Amino acid sequence: MLKIEPLTGLPEVKMPKLKKPTTKMWEQVAQQQKPKANPWFQSSKIKPVENEAHSANTRTVDSLLQYSKNGSLPALYADSFKNDGEKVVHEYTNFMQQLSDREGERIDNSIKKSYLVCLKI
Repeated sequence: MLKIEPLTGLPEVKMPKLKKPTTKMWEQVAQQQKPKANPWFQSSKIKPVENEAHSANTRTVDSLLQYSKNGSLPALYADSFKNDGEKVVHEYTNFMQQLSDREGERIDNSIKKSYLVCLKI
């Protein structure tokens, strides 16, 4: 039987019940809305390095990936930042790009350690 809405005189329409959003739904929406920011080492302002430096970084990444820890690399890069100027920034960026391409989950740890060592020097 069709009910008539007393205020409007129109037929009553039953609306479907909506599900209450779950935490998982909110997380999915949040992930969809977050613009993916490129890491600093993907900047267009970074200059390309010489072939020799690129090859050295490739060998360093090859060696690093054989172990689960970064060893003394963060300290070496931090010392280079302190003493060797702008060229090192571009070489370190090249190293981080190569590491990111091959094993991106190690990036955060490497950056944090280099930064912390830099603060101590």
